[in-house]
Amino acid sequence: MKHLLNLSLALSVVLIAACTKDEVTEDQPNKDCLTAYTYDADISMIINDNCVSCHSGEQPPRLTNYSEVINSIEHVKAEAITEKTMPQIDNLPAPLSDSDIEKLNCWINQNTPEN
Repeated sequence: MKHLLNLSLALSVVLIAACTKDEVTEDQPNKDCLTAYTYDADISMIINDNCVSCHSGEQPPRLTNYSEVINSIEHVKAEAITEKTMPQIDNLPAPLSDSDIEKLNCWINQNTPEN
């Protein structure tokens, strides 16, 4: 009887856990991402307008072209999307717009096509 009670309790825990809603994180593909974004057509403009003024010379990482962005994609993702600490104006975070963050997320989740 004790074994049956333990089994019932374990099964209840599993069922309750299975019914909880999964947390959506920044890394999961956006289900509303219906547009195919490319670096050349969409992402380069976001990077050039918001990042290159600081990240084109002495301030690492360099983000002046597709290969540099791809080499630093984890940094871009962490700073600009997840933590929203970049870009900065006067050493204060000035996060990207929600639209630009969505485009970057979609592009990353679409395997970062160049063109």
